Amino acid sequence: MSDDRYITRDMLTEESYEGNNFAEGNAVKYDLQNGKINVICFCSDKNVAKGIAEGLNLLDNLEADGIDLKKWPIYLDTQTIINNLKRIKRQAMTKKILNPQA
Repeated sequence: MSDDRYITRDMLTEESYEGNNFAEGNAVKYDLQNGKINVICFCSDKNVAKGIAEGLNLLDNLEADGIDLKKWPIYLDTQTIINNLKRIKRQAMTKKILNPQA
């Protein structure tokens, strides 16, 4: 199988995590770009909310680029999804993708 089918951490930039999803306190919100904002979820704290918003933006940006993403099984609970997003963020930060000044 060819490696060009996979996205690696070094392909992602800080802009990969920017988009219409954002955190406000412990809430994850989505800017509808028409003056309205939807609340997606509430989290245990603002750091979790920020990580989820960035993860959702990353997924949106990859899909917008035409990348076919493997869909998560429907049976995953919210905590599993949060843990996966946290893991992705930790891995990205260790490669200084999210915090290039560090």
